Amino acid sequence: MKTIRSYKAIYGNGYGIAVFIACLYFTLLGGFWFFEELFTTEEFNYVGFVMMTIFFVQMFLRHKLANLVLGIIVLFFSIFMFLASSTQYPSAKVKSGVPIELIWIGLVISITSIIMSGILIFSYFKAHTLENR
Repeated sequence: MKTIRSYKAIYGNGYGIAVFIACLYFTLLGGFWFFEELFTTEEFNYVGFVMMTIFFVQMFLRHKLANLVLGIIVLFFSIFMFLASSTQYPSAKVKSGVPIELIWIGLVISITSIIMSGILIFSYFKAHTLENR
């Protein structure tokens, strides 16, 4: 609870919780990716592990510039994932072998990631406007 209170102190009441949820979302997304790969193929997923670790550490460090940088990086990957998922949708309707449910899951995850990365990017500017008051 101390972490959530510190987010509220940095970014304001409502927006502090949104920034915490964004960091928690990316931590859980990286953790799911890492453990799903580990248990299904028994291989170590370095990207999922690094993503989980970076956002877990960021949740407790609360570095404002790191939120901006991580938000921009994740935004680019999320837009790429959205475009890749959306281009697969027409061919899946024609039974290309890709289940349409997987495409919908990819679209939902990428849209949610775009929103969460926008929250992280905007948190940098929100924190600086609150500091300059």
